[in-house]
Amino acid sequence: MQKTEESILHNLKINDWLESLQNYYLRTDGPYGATKLASLDVTPAGLAAAVDAVDCCDEVVLKAFMALFSRSSVQKILGTKIHESSGLYAYKNFHYLVLSCVAAATTTNAGDSNQYRERLGALLNDGKGAEQKVDGVNSLWKALAIWINKKGDLYREIVLPEPGSWTLIGYAAKLAYPSRKDRAYLKKILKELPDKALDNQNILLNYLKSWSYRLPERMRDDLADLIRCYGNNQSLETHHFWQLIENILVEISREQPKHFTLLWSISVSFGGWDGDELEDVFMSRGNRRAELENPFWHGTFIQLLTEYRTPPQIKKLLDSGCIILCESYGGLWTQDDRKPKEKQKAIILSCSEKIVRNFKKSLKLGHRWYCSETMSFNSALQITAGKGISDSNHQNTQLRIEGGISLGRGKWLSRPGYLPNIHLESNTELTTSPELKLEMMGNIAKIIEPITEGKWRIEQKQKNNQVAFKLVQFLKNAPLIMKWPERSDRYEAAVELSYEDGIPLNNSEIALSSSAHFPNSLSDALEAIYARAGAPRSETEIIKILKTVLPDAPKLKYLVWDVIRSLEEAGWLEQDIKRSWRGRVWRVLPPRLVATGENIALVEGAIATAEFDLLKVEAEKIGINVYVNATSPFAAPAVSLIGTELQALAEKLGWSFVIARMPVMETAPICWPLENRTDMGRKLAGVWKADPGLFASEPQQQLNGPILSRLVREDDRDVFLIK
Repeated sequence: MQKTEESILHNLKINDWLESLQNYYLRTDGPYGATKLASLDVTPAGLAAAVDAVDCCDEVVLKAFMALFSRSSVQKILGTKIHESSGLYAYKNFHYLVLSCVAAATTTNAGDSNQYRERLGALLNDGKGAEQKVDGVNSLWKALAIWINKKGDLYREIVLPEPGSWTLIGYAAKLAYPSRKDRAYLKKILKELPDKALDNQNILLNYLKSWSYRLPERMRDDLADLIRCYGNNQSLETHHFWQLIENILVEISREQPKHFTLLWSISVSFGGWDGDELEDVFMSRGNRRAELENPFWHGTFIQLLTEYRTPPQIKKLLDSGCIILCESYGGLWTQDDRKPKEKQKAIILSCSEKIVRNFKKSLKLGHRWYCSETMSFNSALQITAGKGISDSNHQNTQLRIEGGISLGRGKWLSRPGYLPNIHLESNTELTTSPELKLEMMGNIAKIIEPITEGKWRIEQKQKNNQVAFKLVQFLKNAPLIMKWPERSDRYEAAVELSYEDGIPLNNSEIALSSSAHFPNSLSDALEAIYARAGAPRSETEIIKILKTVLPDAPKLKYLVWDVIRSLEEAGWLEQDIKRSWRGRVWRVLPPRLVATGENIALVEGAIATAEFDLLKVEAEKIGINVYVNATSPFAAPAVSLIGTELQALAEKLGWSFVIARMPVMETAPICWPLENRTDMGRKLAGVWKADPGLFASEPQQQLNGPILSRLVREDDRDVFLIK
């Protein structure tokens, strides 16, 4: 049962909308912080941001919002004047006050009329024409402002504009900023800007300043204030005008996709037996920081050199023959639009002989490119003589929350061992609301477990009293996966056995029962892996997630490989082998029902808490019993089902339904795939040792028996040879 953002939006109840709008526009722990409320961006894009549905089109957002209202309810609330002491009443009906501004601001589904009452009637879309009963709009806003402004730090101070001659609707009409015309002016300018304008914030602001004469006076003032904040090294994230620019840039990129965006990042991951093989390169771009969490491209380093969609900032680095990457979370090495920290660890990728000769240990990447050993960022700059960092990098003074398991859009998994770290500027004061237990390690604050679900405001205050903050929400369980990753054409399946032509299983007499404790020791790691199912994952990332919950005893050093294998056999993970390069990636697989006999089935695939809860609810509805066997603490639990409507259950859940079959196995060596490659041009990387169960680099001492060797070369997959 896959949920789209659109379906989630339509499932929001009135109270869900009301709470989201109150938190987004009114509270100081919302995106606008403690700035005064002198305007409301209630265009469809603004409403979408308020309910976390930014990928939905304007028409869908506005339709979902207007479904909250009827003609009679609007007449009752907006058509009745209230006393200025009735602020709580206005607060509880804040969605109607938002509607009063929407009628003034939106260009979507509101007709072309400049008449407020006609636009409101068009939005109600019931064929009854203009809505005349708006006598209570100003009184509602005045009562709300008085009530809010007495509440103190929890809420933004509301500054009501002069209503002028609009004695009934003036507050709403003037608070609705940007108006539909204002927004259109700014969008037209942003559309006409050259790509170079998006190189960084400073260049963008200078371009906007040069075109500001085309903006309405209020927008010119806001732009001047935004430039002042940038000049004072203040965070722009909470400035209402910067948020407006971001929203419009996102709209433009959806309408006219471009290679050039304001934000970008490039990351690499390492893997292989010794962790010294550059496996994958990831590139991200966007106009919001959250958009960088999902790469638009990943591939090999050699493929990167010929990729035509590379963001210009990254292409310029590659053309220079040098790029510095800093250690990041998830086992990645990254450079993005932000200036790196001096104390970060770094590596250098370069094709310059002058630079490469200074590497103490180099890894060949191909096409004359090499990777250096790990070093400090300052050491990397000395070797490259200051090259390797994009000119677009602007000062990174923003509060950063990194690591852990991101669920996107400021949400993080709250399972033990998977919490993010808070990165601060030097000489700043950190506060959290509600209070978090933190352990300081230099400029990094580590969250001390345990932590509950909920929302937190994390604030950094500098000596000049400038404040930057982040809003963070922690969730115990990962949300249902909307879209499962598919195998890229650059990879092929790692097929060991064929089942398609096998004989169907028929275990109708097997008795099933639940056993052992569930959730077990591996549950937190499984939840984390499920949360990362949006794209193929490097082996390094999967290993790091698993090692968090596995014992670190020396004798169990290689247990992680057994766990990965068990997850592969349980259908949780599938390895994709590169067709033209060494290495592999892992994909998290969707759940499916596998019938092992009459009225009996096993669940294969990724079953995290959300999927499991959904399974239990739907199974109970149609009389299917669910059994969980979790006898092994370091293996995925086996979930079994007994009932007569198994296929109907699969359809209800949106899962596939297959018949289990016996594998088709020929005797060796016929069972092995035909391999035309030989050991020519390859070097010995290891010989298999049963104890400790891996390929060891030293030669096998005992030669009286079959020997399994691993042979490697840099530009091809490994070959395994039995003698």
